[in-house]
Amino acid sequence: SLNAAAPGRDVTARPAASADGQLVDIAGGGGWEPREYVPLITRFFAEGGSRCLIGTRALLGEGWDAPSVNVVIDLTAATTPTSVVQARGRALRLDDGWPEKVADNWAVVCVTADHPKGGADYDRFVRKHDRYFALSGTGDITSGVAHVDPGLSPFGPPDPAALTELDARMLLQAGERAAVRDRWNIGEPYADEPVATVTVAARRPLGLSREYITGTLAGPERPGIAARLAGAIAGFFRIAANADKAPTSGSLEDMAMATAEALCEAGLVSRGAAAVQLEPLPAGGYRARLRDVPAAESATFAAALDEVLSPLAQPRYIVPRLFLPRPAGRGAAIALAVRRMAGLGVRATVVYHAVPSALGTNRKLAQVFARAWQARVSPGELLYTGSPEGTGILAAQRGDDPFAVTTQIRTLWR
Repeated sequence: SLNAAAPGRDVTARPAASADGQLVDIAGGGGWEPREYVPLITRFFAEGGSRCLIGTRALLGEGWDAPSVNVVIDLTAATTPTSVVQARGRALRLDDGWPEKVADNWAVVCVTADHPKGGADYDRFVRKHDRYFALSGTGDITSGVAHVDPGLSPFGPPDPAALTELDARMLLQAGERAAVRDRWNIGEPYADEPVATVTVAARRPLGLSREYITGTLAGPERPGIAARLAGAIAGFFRIAANADKAPTSGSLEDMAMATAEALCEAGLVSRGAAAVQLEPLPAGGYRARLRDVPAAESATFAAALDEVLSPLAQPRYIVPRLFLPRPAGRGAAIALAVRRMAGLGVRATVVYHAVPSALGTNRKLAQVFARAWQARVSPGELLYTGSPEGTGILAAQRGDDPFAVTTQIRTLWR
């Protein structure tokens, strides 16, 4: 049958040495080339002669077609977007004979803490997924390793002690084919455009939102006694009732909205604070994005917010933020309210954030950001880092990460 399938070729099949005697060694005569034997092997595989096919990226690359493939195990070192998509695309083809098909793509990654380059394979894995879109556990289609598992980070491999649990989760997920198919939302409308997002995870509290810190430090003009008393009473009841339960995302939302508002006023995006969407993530942290804007505008917002939240590097302008931790319980919240009502002031820490580079090219644009910041985040004056005061603050805080914030710009397909 082999010679009938390859007329003119002297094709032979002999038993090969194996423990179970099931291996066969197929050899061809002169002129037996990949363009002849790859289609034959593919047909043998597609018809059920084998459930596993091993080949090189060149042999089973662009143009190779086997719709019945539903699993690809990537053992290559290729990280270019074209190669990554081609390799995984082998399993992503629709199969007319299998309408309910769901494909699983695997990457085998070796990591060790016992070698200086023990994370090199994981770094390649990160690069493979950096611009590759796939379904996440939440039903979003995103780029980056977090779509493989929300616990994975692009900044380094997971703790070796967590690898066994991670592998177990992957195996369980591979068996949930019906649930995975449901999360794809096949047949639902989509916009077919990428949306840049910022994922934010902080190991320390970011502090209360402006709603709770307003009045922490007196401004240059103090209101009248009656107005101060009314404000203090209102503040007492608000803080005593809610401060210990204030959402941890409060100050993050303030900063995101201020950034969007400033970008909108500067004409860099078409929508402002009302378009900011903050979503909690299953593994902790939040994802921020600007809704209903073109892809380029969503990228502008994501880049700007990432700069605002990241440790100071070399910004042209900086703005202060009053940091007030959330009270640890109702008693501390009442004590905070009493101090506010008595006019004793509240002890707050001042931290500095970068004015994003898109708004830091000149003082006029930086002032646009400062006004939005003062209105939505915190009082405090814009500082030029080239000034003596700004230089000192930048030198003292440069590279410091007081909230242990990790940010990632990721692209969401919708």
